[in-house]
Amino acid sequence: MRIVMRRKIVPEDLEVNEKLRIHPQYGMIVKEYEEEGEIAANVEEELSPEVLRRLMSKRMVEILEILERGELINISELARKLGRSIPNVYYDLQFMEKHRIIYLRKMGSVKIPILLLEEIRVEVD
Repeated sequence: MRIVMRRKIVPEDLEVNEKLRIHPQYGMIVKEYEEEGEIAANVEEELSPEVLRRLMSKRMVEILEILERGELINISELARKLGRSIPNVYYDLQFMEKHRIIYLRKMGSVKIPILLLEEIRVEVD
């Protein structure tokens, strides 16, 4: 069994990932990011069952549902919408960022969580 996540790539992927640098569309991806500030390219990565299990918890799903709407809200606003403490929400967001589910974009003195996740597939042989 394989668990595959498809997500948007972020500028850091282009800076540190040599595999993406040799990607045939690398030049187009960088140009698109420079022109529009966003990258439309995707990458697929495997997730462990443990990561998927935690990601599918009620609290994580609530975060994902809010981020899926595309609102640009900071962590404090997100915590307020969820009725949870800021440290607890930030802890969950750090987990999501570590596994590239989200990207925490710095905007001034605040961080804005941006959803990268587009799809999760479970493939059974």
